[in-house]
Amino acid sequence: MIDPQFGDDTATLFIAGNNEKAKEETTKLAEEFGWTIEDLGGIEQAFFLEAFASLWINYGFKNNHWTHAFKFLKR
Repeated sequence: MIDPQFGDDTATLFIAGNNEKAKEETTKLAEEFGWTIEDLGGIEQAFFLEAFASLWINYGFKNNHWTHAFKFLKR
């Protein structure tokens, strides 16, 4: 969690919640560790983040490889 660099790419940390101050603090802390932050909105989005975490975990178990991350690409 402290080095989200993959070559020239930076992994994306997705956050969601209803407390804007908490999200600001989370963003600041995560950016200090090097993450790119993508705020998905209110707490109702947490369901999707939990499913996303399951995808990360399942990939890790399937491949016995735990140094992977997601990158959100936008145009």
